[in-house]
Amino acid sequence: MKWYEYILIVATAIWIYRLLRGEKADEWRMTQEELDAISREGTLELLKHLSLTSPDDAGVRFGLGYALCRAGRHLEALEAFGHAGRLDPSLNVGAGRGRALLGLGRVAEALAELERAVAAEPKNAGAHADLGSALQRLGRHGEALESVDRAISIDPDDADLHARRGHILKSLGRSSESGAALERAARAGPATAGQARP
Repeated sequence: MKWYEYILIVATAIWIYRLLRGEKADEWRMTQEELDAISREGTLELLKHLSLTSPDDAGVRFGLGYALCRAGRHLEALEAFGHAGRLDPSLNVGAGRGRALLGLGRVAEALAELERAVAAEPKNAGAHADLGSALQRLGRHGEALESVDRAISIDPDDADLHARRGHILKSLGRSSESGAALERAARAGPATAGQARP
């Protein structure tokens, strides 16, 4: 069974538990924030457990790295990605390492990791978005815009990417384009797809 299948099982179990407790429909409905928190916590706990029961599974360590990033535990995430890379050297852990390094404020190191990651995996929208974040933090707004535009070309429906584009355009003094990008983000939905991105 894959790690993401365990997550689905946990989410379903929580939903069934609430139903069986006899809670009224309006009481057991959860807000998106509550679901996200359960998802983050449940995913993290499940992946921690799997990393203990399957210590040589690079995929579990890789998933654990991203779950730790979502939880804001970037140093632990960096360690998990490193472990995954040692277990399976063919695994592209650069995007995850870059995200963790961004979260730690180690922007120059993150930039190097993310540049390697997008070279190895050019269709990885998240890596392009994180590369854009690193470039923006370094004041390289034009390059950041190019990177986020590449991410949008891969995942055009990601509201977070359009919001990022709007903020970069604003940094470049391109207010009308910025407004259009932010409107596009609002139409695409809540900007949460990349919330784990530092």
